[in-house]
Amino acid sequence: MTRSSAFPGNSFLQEVPYKKLTALHGNHSPQISVIIPTRNSAATVAHALDSLLCQSFTDFEVLVIDGQSTDETIEILKQYAHSDKRIQWWSEFDEGIYDAINKGITKAGGEWLYFLGSDDTLHEKDVFEGVMRIAVSQPGAKMIYGNVLLSASIGFDYESLVFAGEFHSSRLLTANICQQAIFYHRSLFASFGKFNTNYKLLADWDFNLRCFNRISSFYTDRIIANFSAGASSAQYKDKAFQKDWIQNLVFIYPYSPKHRYFRKWKGALLTLFLRELLSLHIIRAIRVSKVLFYQLNTPALHT
Repeated sequence: MTRSSAFPGNSFLQEVPYKKLTALHGNHSPQISVIIPTRNSAATVAHALDSLLCQSFTDFEVLVIDGQSTDETIEILKQYAHSDKRIQWWSEFDEGIYDAINKGITKAGGEWLYFLGSDDTLHEKDVFEGVMRIAVSQPGAKMIYGNVLLSASIGFDYESLVFAGEFHSSRLLTANICQQAIFYHRSLFASFGKFNTNYKLLADWDFNLRCFNRISSFYTDRIIANFSAGASSAQYKDKAFQKDWIQNLVFIYPYSPKHRYFRKWKGALLTLFLRELLSLHIIRAIRVSKVLFYQLNTPALHT
């Protein structure tokens, strides 16, 4: 279930008393763990860290998981960690960005986890403050997400620069929530596992599909981060994810047709089937139809 709120300026911030928000600072563990995977990120990582250190909400930790950089990244991390004890870093071999992120999840102590690319930045100084006010006012929400401002350097028109909008089942089947727009409650990784490292580029989409309709989420109509899409995310496709995607839907929601979650996904799958068919993607349409058939004939696991 997704709830939402417009977030014009700081109006929503005023809905939660600041006294209640600052009480969170007394907790031993940080409220937010920011995980930044790096590899040869010397040109950009300082900007990412600066956007964190200027936040008005200060109860957070920064965990930088470096993949054995050979440029000046390590020296930059040493300088920042020396000047601010909230920043910790490790440099070791990893098997890709999601392997690095998973290592950060294991090390994280915060109630909320946020993943920032080494070439991305938070959009404003009160992003953490705004998100934590939502967390206080919406205690049932396990995912809080907003919008991102896309880099104009990757070929988007000006009108398309903001990737925004609330997500629902059918939209998530055809597009992902940008990872830099999402704050995940730590309990999600205990319930649904970490990112599948078999998917080199789209493991976050796989994770979102696994958990989105099983949790309460909250959408806020504000820009969370400035997102710079590099070559891997802008130009290449995750073939392993594409290969497994349709069949994985069977395991994401193996519910009875009577279950309220399945009713949402049935409509989304029917929409996807028609879209693939009209696009002459016959094989993919057949796969979608098989998923629908399987779901309609699966014994009830939940009622």
